[in-house]
Amino acid sequence: MIYITTSRKPGKRTRSFCRELEKVIPLSVYENRGKRNVYEVARDAWRKGYDRVWLVGETKANPSLIRFMEVEEDWNWIGQVYIRVSLARELGRTLQRGDTLLVDVETEVLREAVGYYPPEGEEEVLREKRGVAEFVLGGEVVGPQIRITGVDRVPEKVKIHESEDEEA
Repeated sequence: MIYITTSRKPGKRTRSFCRELEKVIPLSVYENRGKRNVYEVARDAWRKGYDRVWLVGETKANPSLIRFMEVEEDWNWIGQVYIRVSLARELGRTLQRGDTLLVDVETEVLREAVGYYPPEGEEEVLREKRGVAEFVLGGEVVGPQIRITGVDRVPEKVKIHESEDEEA
C-alpha cells in the first residue's frame, strides 16, 4: 500500500500528478503534506497501514523527483528517481485503477519503491522500458507517463533525524 504526498507548498501540476498516481495505483492514497516534516509523514502513513511512501518533489512547480521510503515502526529511504512527467490529461489518456499493482520495471529503486512483483504469467500494471514508466490496465496504457532521468540509491541530501525539519 502506497501513501503519496508532496514537498511543501506544491504547485498545481505536482498536485495533479499525485492525484493521477492515486487513481492508477491500486491501494494508494494521496494526501496533502501540509506542514508535516518527513518523520511525521512516515509515522502517519504507518499508523494508517501503509508500507511505502512516495514523496513527490518539484522544480519550478513541475514534478521533478520522487523519493521513496519504506515505513514500519521506524522508516528508511529506498532511494529516489529524477523524473519528467506527462500528465494523463495532457496525453488524452484515461485514469483507471486495477486491483493489484504488478510491476515490470528495469530500475531497481522503482521496483523496491512499489514492493510488489508480478507472479509468472500475470500482466504488469506499472511497466518501465528504457527509462519510461507507464501504467497499463487491460492492455491499455492509462495514467501519466514518467520519464526517469536519474536514480539515487540513497538520497544524500535527505536528513534522516526526526528532530530535523525536512523540506524534501
